[in-house]
Amino acid sequence: MLEDGRISGRQFTTLIFLIIVSITVLQVPPLLLGLAGQDSVLAVLIAVIIDGVVAAVLYFLGLRYPRKTFIQYSEDILGKIPGKFAAVIFIQFFLLVAALSIRGMSDFLVTIMPETPLTVFIIAFTLVSAFVARGGIESLARMSEIIAPVYIAAIVFLMALLLPEMDFSRVLPLFRYGAKPVIMASLLPASWFGICIIMAMFMAYHHRPEKTFTVKMTGVVMGASVLLLLLIACIAVLGVEYASMLSYPVYILARQISLADFIERVEVIWVAVWLLAGFITISSLHYVSALGTAQLFGLREYRPLVLPLGIMLASFSFLIYPNAMSGVKFILQIFPFYALSIEGGLTTLLFLIALVKLLTNKLGKERRR
Repeated sequence: MLEDGRISGRQFTTLIFLIIVSITVLQVPPLLLGLAGQDSVLAVLIAVIIDGVVAAVLYFLGLRYPRKTFIQYSEDILGKIPGKFAAVIFIQFFLLVAALSIRGMSDFLVTIMPETPLTVFIIAFTLVSAFVARGGIESLARMSEIIAPVYIAAIVFLMALLLPEMDFSRVLPLFRYGAKPVIMASLLPASWFGICIIMAMFMAYHHRPEKTFTVKMTGVVMGASVLLLLLIACIAVLGVEYASMLSYPVYILARQISLADFIERVEVIWVAVWLLAGFITISSLHYVSALGTAQLFGLREYRPLVLPLGIMLASFSFLIYPNAMSGVKFILQIFPFYALSIEGGLTTLLFLIALVKLLTNKLGKERRR
């Protein structure tokens, strides 16, 4: 194997948790509130269920093909050429999501530091992710163990200070327009939660792979809980209509806090911990892209690929959409269907073919007896 590192269950959970919160809390709340209003909370719950189904599929495959990533066992399941084609799809998906994350974080920082060019942020994020990715999975896991508790503490602190400002009557009613809009809206968070198909890369290095489903879903539930808390806070403090019109309602929430003219400007804390989580996410996606590419081509080392892929990431981040408004349209109208076709569609195809092969082998053995 190209990677000799091992991660614990707790590290697996914290990695998944940080990937979810760093990706979803910035861009998902305003879009989801615009789609589902108060029912956004229900949409997130449905998204967790969808992600649980995908996690179960990947868990089965990971146990069926131990110590292999889905870049490797795609070829075992589909054959050499189709398997490599599937692997390329997974790798480009990770690269796309990493580029989206870099661009989203950079766009946000430009709004609060408009004097700094977008290019500076994109290059800085890419260089940091390349440095961390070269350290391997154990470095990523150890960093996540440190950052995750800090992130949780910051969210608890933020919620506690916002509590006096909340009007929970704004959270109701639920199912105002029926179940169909809620189900359709759930595809947005489900597509972002589904990025945790990265578990199929991490599972090969988990020291107790039989526990992978549990620790992975623990991370997903923790991340979804943070998103739920922030959605409820946005609705209860800002109202659905106003929050859905804001580009970054969670940041505006943090700016609202003022306690006795003593505790103010706490948005700096939120931005700092969110950036730390974002670095883990981008670095993780960068790492699995390099590792997967090395496995695809049968290379002995993945680290020489990190910098060239970093250049690709920086380029994709510039070119993926021309401006922030185009980015919103892409994330709202294109990304959910594109992402779910890979996260749910391609993984399910692998599962079904692997299941058919397993049953066929069992029947063949029984007949030979």
